[in-house]
Amino acid sequence: MQHPTYYPFTSRIIEFPFQILNHLDNILNHVPNPPYRSPPLTTITKSTHSPNPHPPTTMTPPPFFWGETPEPEYYTSQNVRNSKSYFQTPNGNIFTQSWLPLDPNQPIKATVFMTHGYTSDTSWMFQNFCIAYAKWGYAVFAADLIGHGRSDGIHGYIGDMDKAAATSLLYFVDVRRSEEYRNMPAFLFGESMGALITMLMYFQSDHDMWSGLIFSSPLFVIPEPMVPSKVLSFSFISYEVGAYDWFIKPNRIIGLFIKAVLIGMIILIFFGRLDHPVRPLALSLRKIGFK
Repeated sequence: MQHPTYYPFTSRIIEFPFQILNHLDNILNHVPNPPYRSPPLTTITKSTHSPNPHPPTTMTPPPFFWGETPEPEYYTSQNVRNSKSYFQTPNGNIFTQSWLPLDPNQPIKATVFMTHGYTSDTSWMFQNFCIAYAKWGYAVFAADLIGHGRSDGIHGYIGDMDKAAATSLLYFVDVRRSEEYRNMPAFLFGESMGALITMLMYFQSDHDMWSGLIFSSPLFVIPEPMVPSKVLSFSFISYEVGAYDWFIKPNRIIGLFIKAVLIGMIILIFFGRLDHPVRPLALSLRKIGFK
C-alpha cells in the first residue's frame, strides 16, 4: 500500500490556509447572485466619515496573574508556599514549580508530580490543581513541558512524546529520590494530553518508583465504535503533537498500559468518557486482577 506523502510542518502551515482560501474563492465565484461579497482590496477607498469622537479605551492587563494581588500574597491567602526554578536536562532547560502547605511544620502526606495538557503550562489555570493538592497536605511538583510555558523549545510543538515524557521525568525523579521525599508515597498526575505523557513516564520508570497514577483526561476509555477521522493524519495536531497513533486507536495503547501495570497499583481516572464523568475503571481493572 502506498503511503501518503508528508510535507514539512512549516510548509504545511504556509500552504494549507491559502489552499482553503482559494477553494472558498472558487466556490463563491460559482454561486449565482451571492447576497454580498466584499469589494477587492484595491477598490476600497479611504472613508470620508469623521473619526469616532469616543474611541474605545485600551484595557490594561492586570499587573499579576491573579489580578491585582501579587503572587506571593495570593499563595499565602491559599495557605500554600510556591517556588520556581529551572531544571537543566539534555533536551533543554525546563521551568519547574512546587507547591507545599504554608506551615513548614505540617506533615506531608505524599508527593504528587503533575503534568499539564497541550498548549497549557504550570502557571495558568492548571495550577489550581496544584494549589488544591498542596492545601490538602501534599507536596506538589510540576514542570512546563518542552515547547510550553517557560521551558525551552518551539512554542506549542512537542514532536516526540517519549522525549517530552523523558524530559519532565528527569526532574520528577530527581525530586522523588531526594533525601526529603524518597521515603514518601509518590503519585503521578496527568491532565488532558498530559495524562498520555504521564503514562509514558510510568513506562520509562523503575517498577517501584510510583505509588499510584491519577489521570484527568477524556482520551481514556473512548468508546470502541468511535474512531477519529483519518483527516487527523494531515492536521496540525499530527505535526505539532506528533501523536497521531494515540488518536487513531487510543484504547489499544491504553489497554497495553492497563495490562502492564503492577497488580495493586492505584489508578484513578476522572472524565474517562466523552459524555460524562465516570468512576475509576473498576470493571476493566477487575477483569485483569485488580481488587
